[in-house]
Amino acid sequence: MQECKTLGNYIREKRMEKGYSQKQLAQMLYVTESAVSKWERGANYPDITMISDICRVLDISEHELVTASNDDDYRRIKRESKLYRRITDAGFITLSVAYAIAPVICFIVNLATSHTLSWFWVVLASIVCAFCFFPSCMRFFKSNKLFWYAVTTFSSVVLLLFVCGIYTRSVRWVPVAVAGVLLGYAALLGPVALKSLKKLGKAKLLVYFCALFALTLLVLLSARLLAAFPLARAFLLTLYCYSPFLLLGLVMLVSPNRLFTAGAGVTLIGLMAALANYVIHLIFPLANMNEGVYTVDLSDWIGHINGNIMLILLIVSVSLGIGLMTAGVLTKNGKKEKLMV
Repeated sequence: MQECKTLGNYIREKRMEKGYSQKQLAQMLYVTESAVSKWERGANYPDITMISDICRVLDISEHELVTASNDDDYRRIKRESKLYRRITDAGFITLSVAYAIAPVICFIVNLATSHTLSWFWVVLASIVCAFCFFPSCMRFFKSNKLFWYAVTTFSSVVLLLFVCGIYTRSVRWVPVAVAGVLLGYAALLGPVALKSLKKLGKAKLLVYFCALFALTLLVLLSARLLAAFPLARAFLLTLYCYSPFLLLGLVMLVSPNRLFTAGAGVTLIGLMAALANYVIHLIFPLANMNEGVYTVDLSDWIGHINGNIMLILLIVSVSLGIGLMTAGVLTKNGKKEKLMV
C-alpha cells in the first residue's frame, strides 16, 4: 500500500507541475476523474496499459513512473536531444532560405546583364542538385529514406546534365554521362539494395556484377553514339574485366564456406591480372604483334621485369588460392565428421 501511495504522490506532483487538474488529466487519458483521484490517493494502481499514455501526458519516462522518482540522466539526455533538434531545424531552415534566395539573385543578375535568361538555368539546376544532396532534405520522406535519397539525387544530377547539354547546344554527350552516373549509383548503392533481398541468398554477388556488367555495356553503347570505335572489341575487353567477378558469383552458389570463396576469388583475380597484357593484345592487335607484350626471362630481370613480375604474381595468387580452397574443403569435411561422431 505504501508503494501505491508513493506512486500516487508522484503522479499528483507531475500533474501539478504541468498545471493540469484531475479532470483535465482524466480527459487526456480517456479515464474518469475518480480513477485519477484513486491513483493519487493510493487506492489502486493505474492499469498497465495506461503506463505509456501517462508517461506521454506527464512528460516522464516509464522508469520514472515505475520508480516514482526523477531520472536525472533521462531528463538531461532529453534536454540535449531537444536542443540538437532545434539546432538542426534552424540550420535546415537557414540553408533552405539561402537556397531559395540564390536563384532569385541569379535571375535578376542574368536579366540585368544579358536581358535574357541564359546561364540562369544552369545555376538553378545546380542549386536544385546541391539541395537534393543535402541530407536534411530527407525529412520530407517518412519511410524508405535511402531509396528516395538515391532517386532525388540521381534525378537532380540528370537534370543538371541535360540543362548543361542544352546550354552548350550539344546534347550528344549527355546519354554517356547519364549512363556513367547510373553505373556509379549502381556500384555504390547496389550492395545496400541487395542486402534487403533475402530471397536471392548466395546469388546476390552474381546479380550485382551482372547488373554492373549490363550497365557498363550501356555506357559503351552510349559512347558508340558519340564516337566511332570497335564496339565488339570493347565488349570483349569489358567481359574479360568482369569475368573473374562473374565467375566468383557462380562459385559462391556452390561454395561450401568463405575460405573456399576467398581462395577462388584470389585465383581468378590473379589470373586476370597476370594475363591482362596478353588478352589486351589479342583483342587490340598492333602492327607488330610482339610490341608491348610482356615476356618472361628469369635470368634477365632488367629487360623482362614486367613479364617476370606477372609470372610471380600468377604463381603466388594461384598457390594461395588453391591453399585457401583446400582449407575450405577440409574445414567442411572436418565439420561433417564431428557431426557424424
